[in-house]
Amino acid sequence: MGRKKKSLLTPVMDCSTIREKVCSYLLTVYESKDEPTMKRTIESMSSLYIENCTTEEQKDAFFKELRYRMNFLTVSFKDLNPNRMRCLLLIVRTSVKVFNTVGEHGLFNFLTEFCQTCCDAISPIVRRYVCLLAGLIFSISVINNQNDDESQSLLSKENYQKLFCVLKKRWLDKNTDVRKEAIHALANIQDDPVNPDFEVMMDCSAKDMISLSLGDRDSECRIEAIRSLSMKESRDFKYVLKLAHHDQDLIVQKEAIRRLADDMPYTMVTNKERIDLIERIIAHPDEDVREMLGVLLYEWIAQACYLERRDETKDPTALCAGSLYLLKHINFLDNEQTIESALFGTFDRLLDEFYQTDGDEAILALAEAFSDRNHACLNRANYKKLLNMNIQMKDKSALAFHWHNLIAFCCSNQFPENLRTDCRFKLVPSMKTYAEFVQEFLATFGAMNNRSPRRGQANQESHKRFCIIQLLKIFPYLDQDQHGMKAWKELLFHILSSRVIELHAKLVEQITQNLMEFHFPKDEDTEVALHEFVDVINEVVSKANPNSNITRPLPNDTLSQDLNATINNLNIDVPTRRRCLTIFNGMMKSGRFNVVGAIIQSLFDFIVVPSFTLTDKEDRILAYEVSGIISIFHDQFARTHFIFLLKNAFQLEIKSVKLACIEIIGDLVLAHKYEKVAEMYVSCDPSDIPEDDDDEEVLNLSELLNQMIAFSGDESDKQLAFAATETLIRWMMAEHRPEWSDALTHLLILSFRQDVQENPKLRGLLSRFFPMFAAVSRANQLQLVNIFEKVMDKLRNRLLDGSMISINEEEVALWLAKWTSPSILENIGDDMKEGSVHKILAKIILEDLDQRGDVDDHFVYIYCKVASVLELDLNIDDEELDELVELCTSVIKDMSSAPKNLKLLNVFLKRLHTLQMKRNPQQQHNMPRSESTTVPRAPSATTSASATPSLMSPVPPESGAEDEPGVEMDKVLENLKINTNTHVPSIQSTPQIPPKTPKTAIRISNKKKLTVKSLTQEFFARGRESAIKREIMSAVQATPKGPPVTGPAARLRNRTTKLKTPVDAVREEPEEKTNEAGPLTTRPKRQPRSAKIKVPNIQEENMIDEEA
Repeated sequence: MGRKKKSLLTPVMDCSTIREKVCSYLLTVYESKDEPTMKRTIESMSSLYIENCTTEEQKDAFFKELRYRMNFLTVSFKDLNPNRMRCLLLIVRTSVKVFNTVGEHGLFNFLTEFCQTCCDAISPIVRRYVCLLAGLIFSISVINNQNDDESQSLLSKENYQKLFCVLKKRWLDKNTDVRKEAIHALANIQDDPVNPDFEVMMDCSAKDMISLSLGDRDSECRIEAIRSLSMKESRDFKYVLKLAHHDQDLIVQKEAIRRLADDMPYTMVTNKERIDLIERIIAHPDEDVREMLGVLLYEWIAQACYLERRDETKDPTALCAGSLYLLKHINFLDNEQTIESALFGTFDRLLDEFYQTDGDEAILALAEAFSDRNHACLNRANYKKLLNMNIQMKDKSALAFHWHNLIAFCCSNQFPENLRTDCRFKLVPSMKTYAEFVQEFLATFGAMNNRSPRRGQANQESHKRFCIIQLLKIFPYLDQDQHGMKAWKELLFHILSSRVIELHAKLVEQITQNLMEFHFPKDEDTEVALHEFVDVINEVVSKANPNSNITRPLPNDTLSQDLNATINNLNIDVPTRRRCLTIFNGMMKSGRFNVVGAIIQSLFDFIVVPSFTLTDKEDRILAYEVSGIISIFHDQFARTHFIFLLKNAFQLEIKSVKLACIEIIGDLVLAHKYEKVAEMYVSCDPSDIPEDDDDEEVLNLSELLNQMIAFSGDESDKQLAFAATETLIRWMMAEHRPEWSDALTHLLILSFRQDVQENPKLRGLLSRFFPMFAAVSRANQLQLVNIFEKVMDKLRNRLLDGSMISINEEEVALWLAKWTSPSILENIGDDMKEGSVHKILAKIILEDLDQRGDVDDHFVYIYCKVASVLELDLNIDDEELDELVELCTSVIKDMSSAPKNLKLLNVFLKRLHTLQMKRNPQQQHNMPRSESTTVPRAPSATTSASATPSLMSPVPPESGAEDEPGVEMDKVLENLKINTNTHVPSIQSTPQIPPKTPKTAIRISNKKKLTVKSLTQEFFARGRESAIKREIMSAVQATPKGPPVTGPAARLRNRTTKLKTPVDAVREEPEEKTNEAGPLTTRPKRQPRSAKIKVPNIQEENMIDEEA
């Protein structure tokens, strides 16, 4: 009753007025970019529908006009336009307003039907707009699929399912940009509950589709999936972690790491995954990614603070303790260097926070934040809490590790000396006081545990050793006054000589490093240091044998008989020998005792030689290490003694000792070169080894290399294989030798084996080695080329080796061609002068194909495939180029059984001809037609005018101009049966609108110029009238006509004069069902995608730049 009364007061609006208002609303939003205008237009447009579209005829007019305008909005030759996006957003928000007011689904039904209709449009731009529209509907709709009452749901189940099917179809689109838009739209419903009655979504939900898009073949789609994925479960983080580690595109890795830094709680992944992520960020080649480490760790320490204190504050002072709490959730014991870098990144990020308030004195504010007596971290006021017996050793090691890194950061050279002094005063005591504290800590907790540790005690012992080393590492950052330095030196020698304190290799290395760097820094102090160490060893032995004295000053470098007798009569226990061996090992690793005199020789005979027969593997490893260090300084010792000990160890020792020996032999080769060490290693008596270069005896220098190859290919032991592979890589990167061909062949095949693909550590090592090896020099690339045939022969006979059965030989060959590409050597100018090594690889391939003849073999196809991707440059001799052309032509003539092989070889032959033309331009016109790789083709209607200048404006060649580029035009025209005397109108006199080259203006008869802006304004103003279409057609009819044209030029002209502009297509009557979509049948030229804009209110673009 009220509606009738209102109709008496308000006149009924006719259909034409409704359509004009709809057009005006869209135009208003199109030309504006502010939110108030959008809100006012939504109110007006919703009121128009609710109050004036009461009859079916009025609603039909409203929807027809809306469809008519949406057809225009979704047609474009360019990227998504923000103005058009605002218009689509207006329609969607109006639909929501109408539903909230009167509860009607009519507008949503219309939008769903529009998406279904345009889903399969030819133009990818239209398909992108469809995905955008579906995403807008999902993003601002409150969807409740589990609610049985559809009247309470903004989007009905039917519409929801239809839109989902549209997005799923476009998710599989062949166009990258369309798939990206579909992924972005699916992100709005990925967390919606799945309706069990909807089978399509049960098979693959929106969340599953986005997760699968992380493996899309296009990097842009993977990046969009990373940004869109809702990471609420542990498996979601693992998906993104996998991309951060293993994706081949660095940009994708960067985006994955950025997403993890923003949204990943460290509790959602395992400890190993946290360490791997930190290592990946630290080692990433992009500096922006490395800077994300601080952002990631800052979020992690905030989470650690919350878990520890249930405090959500992010004040920098409060978050300082989070850097300590974080160590509770990260295994710093086995990843010391990585966690050190992580802590430095955390401190640097905290420093940035303090810098905003404290400026240049931010480092003092950071030190002040850690200096409170009640602070959880150690500082000058509370460091003695390490002596508390109630604190577990694991927590003490974390406190000491954090304290050491905090002091190292605050006292680093990046800050001025005055600030470092102030920080030192806040964080650590004086050196003498600190030395007394460390000695007290050692007396309390450093006692040796002679009993075999139990399962839980072994971890405690490891943390105790780690804690002591961290305390010793703090000494170099203290004030080095005279009394403090003396107390420090006495403490270090006391640790070495005390039988109570347990010694191990890392502790002695740290002590020796501190002594030689700070107490005996000069070369002339080395002799004094040697006597000091000998006194310590004498003290250790004398406690076990009070009447013994190992060494004493000798007048020369030879051992006296009295000293030998003394050494032979000594009988010391195994712990004493182990302690002496550990001290001697630390001395030699310092690198300062490189002269083997009488004292070093006596220590070696007394300590090292008997240790080779000890039962403890750690003692034997220390003995091999000392022998290896002496061998590095003195090759005669290696020649006569040590190499044969290593050779026996490779055959008889256990795995841990073999690993140490592999590392030692690797260092020996780097010190003395491979040839000398290989001569020592050969299977013959030491006396038979040639000492002079004039010796003509030929030795098998590959025996050592074959031994390393055998270890590297061991499938049963991953650690041994990794150590041997790393050793081979070190050798090949250090020097260039012909023996490396066997090793390169082995490593190349090894990198594609299935067991190696399942070993991330070894796979990562090999995947990084080959690109680096190939980028070093052209000689390395030449070595890779020379092993091509050997690798292929091994793969042909792979049935004899079960480990190579799963290798894809085509992938191996293509990777080899990629690594030897000349583009890798762009930064090495001298090597580029010699030309690409692909010319040698091409010759190898063509000669092999020439010998095989016409054989349809899979390896023949691989050879042809590799030849088709080879890159040749101008740095090639004419003789070499002619030889390649002759070989390729001969192979093509003899090959007829496999068309696909011929096609690939023709690609390579065409590249050779192109190279010939570049080197000798005169040869282009003297080349026989049968050898020419360019085939003339008739122009099609889709060919642009610029692509066929000879047909659109022919110029007859001058007589005798045989060397001009257009000399064969008459033959081309004759083959195409075109009359050269026929008049062809010029481009300027014909209204041309090439389908793939949109214009910003349409020229008609050289008299009137209609820009797109004027066309669009008139389009919005006149509504349904077709004045523009009539004006264009009248202008076309007024075009001056020339003589009749036949042939392809005539077909081209007829087509261009009959083409409809996008405006014509949109201006068709919406009642016509034959071509309702209008411009959806137009194929626009694909344009480069700009930065994607998802927010509609973006700066307005001129319409003249977007329409044709």
